[in-house]
This record gives sequence, C-alpha cells and structure tokens, in this order.
Amino acid sequence: MASDTERRLTSLEATVEEFVRQTARLLGDHGSRLSRVEAQIESLVAVFQASDRRLNRIEAQIEALTEAALNHERRLDRLTTIVESNEPRFAQLTDSQARLIDSQERVLARMDDVIAVMRERL
Repeated sequence: MASDTERRLTSLEATVEEFVRQTARLLGDHGSRLSRVEAQIESLVAVFQASDRRLNRIEAQIEALTEAALNHERRLDRLTTIVESNEPRFAQLTDSQARLIDSQERVLARMDDVIAVMRERL
C-alpha cells in the first residue's frame, strides 16, 4: 500500500509541477500580452495628445480668422456708411461739374465771339 501511496504522491507531485509550469507559462503569456496592450495604450495616448494639440491650434487659428473677418466686416460697414453719406455730395459735385463745364463752354463761346469781333476790327 505504501507503494500505491508513493505512486499517487509522485503522480500528484508531477500533476502539481505541470500545473505550476502551465500556470507560469500562461502568466508569462498574459504578461507579454499585457505589456503589448500597455504599449498600445501609451501609443494611443500619445496620438490623442498630439491630436488634441493640433485641434487646439486649429481652434486658435479659427478664432483668429473669425476675429479678423469681424474686423473686416466692421471696416466694410464703416466704408459703406461713408460712401452712403457722401452720395449726396457726389451728386452735388456731379451737378457742379456739369454747371462748371456749361459755364466754361459759354465763356469759351464768348471768347470766340470776342476774338471774331477783334479780328473784324483789325
């Protein structure tokens, strides 16, 4: 009976040793996978951080462009107001210019008459 117990004990020890080896192997495999997963997570974190920085830069550029566009729009509004307020002046200048041209034409016509009269007298 002692030999049967010894055989069982030896078999049990072999089973325990196999269990320990398999457990160690599985834990080793799991550790390797865990290391790869951690490396992948670190890579993803780096990618997300870089993307976040890029997004922040883009948002800042959009904000600057929006502010510049608003400034241009304000300037355009001011220019439009200036042009609209000066339209009556432009109309007056056009009328004055037309009257001046008409007056100059009459003066030139009179000068032509005077020159003609002077030529007749000479």
